[in-house]
Amino acid sequence: MKRFPLLAFILIFCTFIHAQNRTNAWMIGIMSFNNYPKCGISFISGVADTFSLIRDLPFFFTDASICDVEGNLLFYTNGTYIANRNHDSLQNCYKFNDGFWSDLYSQSGFGMYQGSIVLPRPSNSNEYYLASLSGELGNFNGKAGAPIHLSCSKIDMTLDGGLGGISPDFKNVFLMQDTLVWGRLTACKHANGRDWWLISHKYFSNRYFKFLITPDTILGPYSQDIGSFIDFDIIGMCQFSPDGSKFACINPNDTLDIFNFDRCTGEFSEDVKILLPDSLSTSCSFSPNSRFLYVTQFEHLYQFDMWANDIPASMNVIAEYDGWTDPQSANLPPYFSLNQLGPDGKIYICSWHSTRVLHVINEPDSLGAGCDFQQHSFQLPTPNTVVPNFPNYDLGPLQYSPCDTLYLNSTSLSFSLQCKIYPNPSSDWLNIVYKSDQNVLFELFDNSGRKMAAISLFHYFNNRLINVGSIPSGYYLGVVSAAGGKIWSEKIVIHR
Repeated sequence: MKRFPLLAFILIFCTFIHAQNRTNAWMIGIMSFNNYPKCGISFISGVADTFSLIRDLPFFFTDASICDVEGNLLFYTNGTYIANRNHDSLQNCYKFNDGFWSDLYSQSGFGMYQGSIVLPRPSNSNEYYLASLSGELGNFNGKAGAPIHLSCSKIDMTLDGGLGGISPDFKNVFLMQDTLVWGRLTACKHANGRDWWLISHKYFSNRYFKFLITPDTILGPYSQDIGSFIDFDIIGMCQFSPDGSKFACINPNDTLDIFNFDRCTGEFSEDVKILLPDSLSTSCSFSPNSRFLYVTQFEHLYQFDMWANDIPASMNVIAEYDGWTDPQSANLPPYFSLNQLGPDGKIYICSWHSTRVLHVINEPDSLGAGCDFQQHSFQLPTPNTVVPNFPNYDLGPLQYSPCDTLYLNSTSLSFSLQCKIYPNPSSDWLNIVYKSDQNVLFELFDNSGRKMAAISLFHYFNNRLINVGSIPSGYYLGVVSAAGGKIWSEKIVIHR
């Protein structure tokens, strides 16, 4: 087994453990009166435990929340109201997502899938961005109700005695005003493991809008035309795979788009378009290992294999609705609806109607029936129609990618190394000039992490030459490592 420097291992291990807790509290439920108990799920023990409590905030379809690094709830929202960890109104949250549609849904919570999302502000552990969709009443191409703006508020957890509040200088800031689709707001970590890509979609088009959230600012919107033309958008959902390499978007006209995603540039590519066999497409989730995509269509659950040469042909019908109705909820049928990957590695699927059950995919990394899908198997204490909208908070940097910028030149204290590479850009040969007190290894990686070349740098030499004449033009990362850890790296351009 390769050995990492002890300090680096401790830092990586602690960061991983802490990040795992961000989604430990699921505040869910239905539109209901304030004095009616509402349910939730806690994963803080490592398994899903239910609870119920009296709280003011109801849910329709919009649901977003976040926990601290210990797994304790910080705040949650239904798109029109924000509650703190005491389930009281978050300081300065009134009109945080102003607009006709927010006012219309003020008593129930916003009625759009993925209408809000919470993202930690890069490099500031006390601040969070809450991005939300809303808009004014209007008519677009003969269709009413499309949201027309994406806004963002900054939540500072040092306010209100540690309960948090919206910063007065960054509240309901419009990131863009356009005719956007009803929901489908999602995000993915940049390849540097720190920044965020925030994704939205233009209505009546095939255009995606992208924002890059950095420690200092929010850049964008950048746009890309790819995939299906969305002209009917009451329901639908978009999700990134846990490793950030894939993106899926399901639309109410029963089309499913699957793209590759470049976490460095934010670009989608290789559109795979699938016409689903059923009607009322609602939601999708990837398995923890990013191999399988699960799609719900009211009475059916499908599985697609991202590793297959022909993804559409890999479709497995995992289940059909079995006809069971919920006796605790007026015998309503729990048709398949929104779903979300839980911190326990299971996928939880809520029902279209207000029922007291969730469906569960217990082994989503397994092919076909091995995924162990159990209908209406998870009992809730009160009715529910929603699951939260979470990005993958745990996703780290894309190692050895050209934009692995946060981890460049992170020299271990155990080594003394000086290194320079020239010419850069190069067309045929790289000259590695170095001074090291130990033998180290130089490797060249492309932007997907594939090794393109390697050479040993012996401590008794001062330079080595490596031929890159057969490597295609492009951006690469040169990495020097020893004892299993990376101690130096630099972007390299090959150009002819």
